[in-house]
Amino acid sequence: MRAGAVFERGASRADVARKLGVSRQTASQRAAAYREGGLGALAGAGRAGRRPLLTDRQLADVERALDRGGRKVGFPAELWTLARVARVIETTTGVSYSTAQTCWILRQRLVSSRQ
Repeated sequence: MRAGAVFERGASRADVARKLGVSRQTASQRAAAYREGGLGALAGAGRAGRRPLLTDRQLADVERALDRGGRKVGFPAELWTLARVARVIETTTGVSYSTAQTCWILRQRLVSSRQ
């Protein structure tokens, strides 16, 4: 539905992909659905992409571990790097992420915490 609102303002598929943080392929699929059936066609579009591996509770556990500080969770300094955050995620949840995926998770959490 957010894609539909952006399309209604005359935005391109690339604009939608950028604005909503989705792939261009997903934006193209939403554009096609919007052209064929308007906003109603997007209502049932559902979730794009894979389901997240971490629950909100697990993410909250990770945030609590990060709030404790680097030294308290076993690092020699307080400095947080993506590699260290990824290690905390794996230690806390058992789920392994690359540094790129870790960066994406952090961005998503920051965006959702500001809304």
